Amino acid sequence: MKDIKIAHIKFGESSKGLNVSKVEKEIGYYQFQKGSSMTTVATNSYCPTCSKTHENKYGKIIPKWSLEIQDLELRLSYDEDENGCLYAKCDICGFDLRKDFDLYSTLDPVIDEEIVKDIFVKGVYYSNGFYWMATDFFKEGMIKFKEGVKIQLCFIHKNGDVKKMKNEAFKNAKNLQMRENEIGIRASLWQ
Repeated sequence: MKDIKIAHIKFGESSKGLNVSKVEKEIGYYQFQKGSSMTTVATNSYCPTCSKTHENKYGKIIPKWSLEIQDLELRLSYDEDENGCLYAKCDICGFDLRKDFDLYSTLDPVIDEEIVKDIFVKGVYYSNGFYWMATDFFKEGMIKFKEGVKIQLCFIHKNGDVKKMKNEAFKNAKNLQMRENEIGIRASLWQ
């Protein structure tokens, strides 16, 4: 039987086979040219809550095309839990890297603003609690509304304010009155 050689490695040293050497301090990332810009790639763990690796673009959350060094938070350390187990945590926010991380909860929500087309109607006037207009204008608006087009009938009031009709007027006929070729929409349905 042959004698087995053992490398004795102290803290802060590494070995390759039996050759023992000092550990080189890793910086935790490398950089390379990506398109016309430099990008950074992490080679060590980084804090997912403090790092800015994704962005909200075109209404979607996508990875950044080019990461900068300051986008990665590499300041992590070990801590001991109540069971005596070591775990990695962020030195900045204290995030426990054993936990699952939901990227979407940290980014600003995308708020899709509904685009509403304003259709201005001429000749609207007020009488007895109703704003009156030509029936044809109302019918055109109702047809577009039923087709799913986001519209709002409007007119310019005498005082210069823009009055907009609520879409409830298209849904409930009890708020309407008819006479000849005009239709009256209850004043409470205008804002």
